[in-house]
Amino acid sequence: MAVPTLHSQRPTAHFTAERNWINDPNGLIQLDSVYHLFYQHNPNGPFWGDMHWGHATSRDLVHWKHQPLALFPDHNYDAAGVFSGCAVRVGDVVYFHYTGVQVNTPVSGAQGRPCLAISRDGLRTFEKHPANPLVAEPPAGVGGGDFRDHSIWREADGWHMAVGASIEQKFGAVWHYRSDDLVKWDDLGPMIVDDAPARNGQMWECPDFFALGNQHVLLTQRPYPWSEAGMAAHSRRRLRHAHMYMAAASTRRSRSGTKRAAASRSAGCGRRTSRRIGSRIRAAGPARCRCRAC
Repeated sequence: MAVPTLHSQRPTAHFTAERNWINDPNGLIQLDSVYHLFYQHNPNGPFWGDMHWGHATSRDLVHWKHQPLALFPDHNYDAAGVFSGCAVRVGDVVYFHYTGVQVNTPVSGAQGRPCLAISRDGLRTFEKHPANPLVAEPPAGVGGGDFRDHSIWREADGWHMAVGASIEQKFGAVWHYRSDDLVKWDDLGPMIVDDAPARNGQMWECPDFFALGNQHVLLTQRPYPWSEAGMAAHSRRRLRHAHMYMAAASTRRSRSGTKRAAASRSAGCGRRTSRRIGSRIRAAGPARCRCRAC
């Protein structure tokens, strides 16, 4: 009987690190016909923690070559981890926005804040910006440990950024910022706030906001529900919805010119049950849906 080797145990169609822990892919970008994949990685053990950004390259998205680590938790503002983020290219410069996690802050212990690293040499070296952290404090009502992960896109009025959040550890939300230079960011308030946390989760992380046809789509991940009711509902569903939610964009534009998410749609069905509360759109989710997926 042949003894399995480490190589034989690897998946054939999915990327894996050379060794140890790997999770969220970050900042997938193409530069000079080469795809660059960055990802959450602990180089020191097969368990979550000590987050770095790993780096790999490919010309066909199937065969990958491992590259040296890209980002390290080597500053006070990211000493507890270089968490998830994204990449955007402006000319020959690539901007990496990530969540830097600092521990033992005076206010709330571990605290995540948007940070920036820049590559000017074809993604061989990465320099952290002296203005880090780009946002000094999380928004009011958002805990430092509930403010992370970035999606950046371009509109006619400048750059926009979505950040995953939880309001008072009760309502999942996506926070909205705008910038002219990818460094100084103005707080535009919540893009969307959930009011069905028992179903949709009390923290929305890893947001991704992008155009799809004549609409925009917002994808978020629900990492966990905190309440007992939420845990029970989560257990019953057994990941049927894969923790992904979509928001179809309304045709109404905000003052910043960005389309705001106006409805939440479960990945398991298409029933929309969002409602307008004042000037804010809150996604209620398919609370009364009785389809098989729900």
